[in-house]
Amino acid sequence: MKNLRFVIICFLLFSFACVQNKDIETVKNSSLGLGLLVDNKYTVDNFVKEIAGIRGSIYWESFHPEKYKDNLNIVCVQITITRNTEKNNVILMQYLLNRETGFIQSGCLKVDGVGQSIVNFYAVLMEIGINNI
Repeated sequence: MKNLRFVIICFLLFSFACVQNKDIETVKNSSLGLGLLVDNKYTVDNFVKEIAGIRGSIYWESFHPEKYKDNLNIVCVQITITRNTEKNNVILMQYLLNRETGFIQSGCLKVDGVGQSIVNFYAVLMEIGINNI
């Protein structure tokens, strides 16, 4: 009986991890930048890697936002980029994904813990040297 419980728990954890990975891959492969359509070859994954640069690191995670707790089809994919620089070091980006419709919408943007409007975030990107958005 204990073995069966262990197997069921392992299966559920594995299933949850697979769904999370699929959510992340969906956002990574989308051609959506910051709420604007960009060149189809320029994916969110490419965009994030360019922001991180050679010295940076990227951490992807997905979760159900509290705001949409009544709809399990809506998940948030959060990207934390650590650039290892003095200024504009930690950049947090969130995308909302509706699993049922496939719709992706940009969400929260923060630079070094401070929320950013889309205009301010563009200014940060220009300062970093990203001009092709």
